[in-house]
Amino acid sequence: MADISVSLGSHASIAPVTPEELCALYADRVCRFAAVVAGRDGDPEEIAQEALLKAITKLDRFDPRRGSMEGWLWRIVANTAKDATRKARLRALLTGRLARRDSAVVDLEAVAVERLTVRSSLGETPVLGAVARPRAQPALGRPAGS
Repeated sequence: MADISVSLGSHASIAPVTPEELCALYADRVCRFAAVVAGRDGDPEEIAQEALLKAITKLDRFDPRRGSMEGWLWRIVANTAKDATRKARLRALLTGRLARRDSAVVDLEAVAVERLTVRSSLGETPVLGAVARPRAQPALGRPAGS
């Protein structure tokens, strides 16, 4: 990995920070903060690890003029926790739908077979690729064709 260094961002200390130093300085606090913001749907350890990884990969984007390193890290941890919560809820929703095979899910093959059966019982010959056209309906009380 390339040596990426930035300043801590506090006005008192302008020492460069490498990815190793970032982890050494903030890993414990990131883990504790992740436990606070994880909520019931998130895994604090996973959130902390992902947040630190994001911070390391984006370390070159840190701008000390916009705020402190801690503030930047806390924002990354909070956003990572929000993302984890969204993913967990979406996963639970999709799993629930798949588990109960919602009646709103239509079996297209069964519908096609049913339509072919009805058409054949009416004496119609189904043509593959043909588009069914609606019959003319009387509009506003006028007979069809007028």
